[in-house]
Amino acid sequence: MVEMKLYQVLYGKVDIEIVGLVPPVIKKDYSSATRKVLNGEDITLSCTIVEGNPFPKIVWFKDGRAINVWSKKILNKGEQLVLENMNSQNVGNYECRASNVAGSDTNAFQIQLHEPPTIKEPWTSYQEVLEGSSVQLPCLAEGDLTLTFSWSAEGKPINDSSKWYVARNGSLIMSHVSEEDTNAYTCTVSNAVGSTSKTIQMNVLVCVRRSISYQKYVARNGSLIMSHVSEEDTNAYTCTVSNAVGSTSKTIQMNVLVPPFFKDEQQENVAVVKGEQLVLENMNSQNVGNYECRASNVAGSDTNAFQIQLHEPPTIKEPWTSYQEVLEGSSVQLPCLAEGELTPTYSWSAEGKPINNSNRWYVTRNGSFVINNIAEKDTNVYTCTVSNAAGSTSKTIQMNVLVPPFFKDEQQESVAIVVNHPMNISCSHYGVPTPDFSWYKDGSLLRIQSHYITLGSQVNDSGLYSCYVKNKAGEINRKVNLTVLATPVIEKDNSPATRKVINGENITLNCTIAQGYPIPKIVWFKDGRPISAWFKLLNKGEQLVLENMNSQNVGNYECRASNITKFPVFSVPPKIQENGISPNLTLKEGEVFSIPCIATGNPDPQISWHIQSKSRTIHSGYHEDNMLVLTDNTLVLTEVSANDTYTCVASNSAGIDKKNYSITIEENPIYVTDPEVEQVNVMESDTVQMECDVDEDTPVDHWLINGKPIPKIIKIERGDEIHFSYSEDKQVLSVLNVPDSSFNGIYQCVDETGKVIKSFKLNVLSTPQFDSDASFKSDIIVEQGSKVSMNCSANGFPKPLVTWKKISPTGELPVTEHTVPDIIFEPPQFNYVLHFPSVQTKHSGLYQCTAANDIEQSDDYRVSRQFNLQVLEPPFIRNKPATDLVQIQQNSELKLSCDVEGNPTPEIMWHRAGAQIDSSAVKQVVPPDEGINTFRIISTLSIPNIQTEQRGEFACIASNKIGVAEQSFHVTVNAT
Repeated sequence: MVEMKLYQVLYGKVDIEIVGLVPPVIKKDYSSATRKVLNGEDITLSCTIVEGNPFPKIVWFKDGRAINVWSKKILNKGEQLVLENMNSQNVGNYECRASNVAGSDTNAFQIQLHEPPTIKEPWTSYQEVLEGSSVQLPCLAEGDLTLTFSWSAEGKPINDSSKWYVARNGSLIMSHVSEEDTNAYTCTVSNAVGSTSKTIQMNVLVCVRRSISYQKYVARNGSLIMSHVSEEDTNAYTCTVSNAVGSTSKTIQMNVLVPPFFKDEQQENVAVVKGEQLVLENMNSQNVGNYECRASNVAGSDTNAFQIQLHEPPTIKEPWTSYQEVLEGSSVQLPCLAEGELTPTYSWSAEGKPINNSNRWYVTRNGSFVINNIAEKDTNVYTCTVSNAAGSTSKTIQMNVLVPPFFKDEQQESVAIVVNHPMNISCSHYGVPTPDFSWYKDGSLLRIQSHYITLGSQVNDSGLYSCYVKNKAGEINRKVNLTVLATPVIEKDNSPATRKVINGENITLNCTIAQGYPIPKIVWFKDGRPISAWFKLLNKGEQLVLENMNSQNVGNYECRASNITKFPVFSVPPKIQENGISPNLTLKEGEVFSIPCIATGNPDPQISWHIQSKSRTIHSGYHEDNMLVLTDNTLVLTEVSANDTYTCVASNSAGIDKKNYSITIEENPIYVTDPEVEQVNVMESDTVQMECDVDEDTPVDHWLINGKPIPKIIKIERGDEIHFSYSEDKQVLSVLNVPDSSFNGIYQCVDETGKVIKSFKLNVLSTPQFDSDASFKSDIIVEQGSKVSMNCSANGFPKPLVTWKKISPTGELPVTEHTVPDIIFEPPQFNYVLHFPSVQTKHSGLYQCTAANDIEQSDDYRVSRQFNLQVLEPPFIRNKPATDLVQIQQNSELKLSCDVEGNPTPEIMWHRAGAQIDSSAVKQVVPPDEGINTFRIISTLSIPNIQTEQRGEFACIASNKIGVAEQSFHVTVNAT
C-alpha cells in the first residue's frame, strides 16, 4: 500500500513523493507461546516489531481485556511487558496487538504456573511379601520439572545400601527381606515448586516349621529307653517278666516335668488411650513403661515382656498458614493436614460457632475447608479442630476477602452547568482493602482526597475530570467531561451613554465582553433594527466603527450579546441523590454511623430528617447524646442502640422526595436462640457451676462438651491444670478457674442410656484490651500527603467494637467517612484502625478511640487511647483566579483577597512594587469550617479611592516555618 502526498508545486510542475505504508509484522517465537513459570518469578513478554510504517501502536491484553498501562510495567514503546512476582492471579492468555493505518498483527502467549509433582494412580497402600524374597515398591510420578525421589520409614530417611536402593524411576528395591522389614514406607516426590507423598504398609510373612519325632525301644536287659519325652508321656508304666514257671510285674509312675512357657504370642508393644482400663486401670503418663511377667517351677522358668505406650492427641502438620487473602467470588480451600495414631475427625468453626456443610462450603475427608463463591461477609477467623480418642488440637486462620473496587453510584459522562450553580462530581466507591484513589483534571493530578468534587463556581472549572480507583483486588476509573456555561456580561465603560460628534468625524463604539461561555454572539442594532453587514466591525463584533459621521448615522445604537446559557426559569421537584448506602442496614449495638442527604431541585430544597420511633422531625444543627445533624444535613448516629427507621425529606415549592433507612441491631453472637439451651456466662479466671435438674429415676451418668466426654483434667498451653469437678451424684459440674474463651461450648449432662438430659452454652467473657503495640505513639507529627494509621486493635470476648471521636475545644465529633472526609476504617466490621491514605491539614487534631463489648454497661469494660495528630503543610494559595490581571476605575475601591491554608497557620504580608503595605489596610478572617480546619486564613487588602499612580504589581506573601507561598496581582487603574 502507498500513500501519495502532494509535495511541491513550482512553475506549473507537480512533484509527487511516494510514501510507503507497511502493515505491522510482529516477530514470532512459537517456542515461547506457552510458558510455565515459578511462583514469584519475574518474566518478560516480547512483542518485537519487525516492520511497520508508520511505527505501530502496541496494546497488550490479558484474557481478552486491555491492560491499563499504569498498572503494569511496559517498556520499549510497549514492545516488552514485564510481569513481576508471578502468582495464580497473573496466569492466563496474553496477547499483544500492533496496529497502524496500514493494518495490524497479533502475537499470543499462554502463561501457566509450574505445579508440584503428582504420584500416578493406581497406588497400592498395602503389600505382603515372603521372608527372604526381593520386592520392588513402585512410585511412578509425573511433573513438568526435574523430579527427585526419597523414601522414609517412620520419618527416618532410607539411604542406599547393600540391602536396598532407590531406582531412577523412584521405586524402592529391597532384597532378602526379613521380618524386621515390616514397616510403613513413604515415597516423597519433589520438584522446584513443591512435593507430594504417599505411604505403603509392607508386611513380611514368616513361615515357621517345627518337627518333633519320638523313638522308643526295649533294650536287651529289659530296660525301656525313651527319647524326646514330652508332657504327653507322663503315665504309669508296667514291666512284666515271665518264664515257664510264671510271671511277675512292677509298675513305675513317670512324670514329665515341663518348664513354664507362654502358650500364645503376646504383643510386645501395647498402645492405650489415656484413661482407658486394661489390667492397668485409668492409664496415664505415669503408667507407661516396660512390663515383664515371669513363670517358674522346679523344671525351669520363662519370661514375657511388654512395652506400654499412650496414644497421643493428633497434631496439625506444619507449615500452617495463619493468614490468607482470597478474591470475592472465587473458591478457596483452607487445608488442615493432621497426623496421629488414631483415626482423626475434623471440625471447623468461625468465632466459636460450628460450621456445618451447606451448598457453599463443606469439609473434605482430609480435613480441608472448602468455600465456594466467596462473599465479603466470609471474612472471619476460622478454627480447625482435629480430634481422636486421645484428645484434640486446634489452629486458627484469619481469612480476608478482597473485594475489587466498584462505584457506589452512577455519574453522567458529560455534564453542562451554568456558572455559580455548582454540582458534585462523584467518585464514591467501595472495595476491600479500602482502595487508593486519585483525581485528575485534563491529565494533571489534583490535590483532592475527597470522594466528591463541588464544581461550577467558575468557568475555568470546565475540563475532563478523571477518578482512578485501585486496590490489590483490581482497579476502575471514571471520566466526566464538565462544561461550565457563563451568561454573557458586557463590560460597562465610563464613557457617556449620549455622545455628540462633529460632522465627518469617525467614532468607535465598544461592546467588550467581560464574561460569557460559550463565546457570545454579538449583534448591533440602530434604532431597534439590526445593522447591515457593511458596517465596519472589529474584534469579533466587539467594536462598531462609524466613519464620516453625518445626519444619517445619528441615532440610538445597541449591542446585544447572547449564548445558550439564557434558559427560561422553571421549577424542578427535589431529587435525593444516591449515596451508596443501603436502605436496609444491620449495625452493631454502640456503633457510630452517618448518612449524608444531598438533594437537587429548583428552588434549592429544604432538608429534614424524620425519626419513626419518636415521631419527630429534626433539622441541620440538631444535637443530642446519641444523634446529631451536620450543617450539610448529614445524619450522625453516635451510638446505635435500637431498631428504628430514619427518613430524609427534601422539599421545595415544586414537590417533595423521601428516602428511608431502616436500621436493625445485629444480635450478639454469644447468645443462642434455642430455648432448650441454658445460657451460662462466666468471667475469665472465675469458677462456674452447671446443675442438671433430674429426678431420682434418671441419674446423671456423665457429661459432654461439644459432644465428647469431659476428662477430669485438661492441660492447656500454659501448663496449668484445669479441673472439672463433679458433685457425688454428678448432677453438678463445676469448671474451676476458667482460663479463656477456649472453654466456650455446649455442655450436656447425659443419662446411662446416652440420652441428653439438659444442655448449657458456656460463654467465657473477657474485658477489652488493646493489643500490645511497641510502635504506639500518642503524638503524630507528619507532613501533608503522608500515610497515617492509628491502631486501636483490641481483643476480648465478645469481640470488642471500636468507636472514634475527634475532640476539639468546641466539643466532640464522631468520626465517620462523612464527618471527617477522606479517612477509612480497617477492618470495616470493627473499625480497629483509622487510616489516612493522604493526610491533610484539616485532619489535624486530637482523636480518641474506645473499645467496648457487651459484658456490662460500665466504664470498667471500656478502654480508650488518644492520638494527637499534627499535619505540617507549607502555605498553599486556595482558589487562585485564572488570571492575575485586575482592571479598576480611578477613585474606586480596590479589594484583593488571598485565601491561604497551611500548618502552622501562615502569617500574611502584602507588598506593592516590593515594599510592604501598612497592615491597617489589611483585614484577616479565619473561616469556621465547622470547627475541623483551623489552619486556613483569608487576608483582604482594601485601598479606597485608588489613583492611577497606585497601579502596579501587588503581592500576597504567606509564610510559616515549613515554607512560603506568593500570589501576584497586576493592577491597572483606568483614568475617568
